[in-house]
Amino acid sequence: MKLKAVRVDVLDVETRSGWWDYNRKQHDNEQSTIPVYGILGDRNDKWVVLANSYNKGAGEWLGGVSIPAGIVKRIRVVEVTDV
Repeated sequence: MKLKAVRVDVLDVETRSGWWDYNRKQHDNEQSTIPVYGILGDRNDKWVVLANSYNKGAGEWLGGVSIPAGIVKRIRVVEVTDV
């Protein structure tokens, strides 16, 4: 089995405090992303599932995060390891 360590860039929420001028055109062109790192457990049209660790002997994953596919901008493989 090959495990892929990945970086997933996801859309971030943008917040402001105080008064500001809203410009829809400028706002629509700006998207903030944040990186999430983990071992790629599964990926389909609804979810990208990452884990922190994998126990080969038990076939179990540890520490999972499920990311809605709609907010994923990019997935990059950082490292591939045979287990």
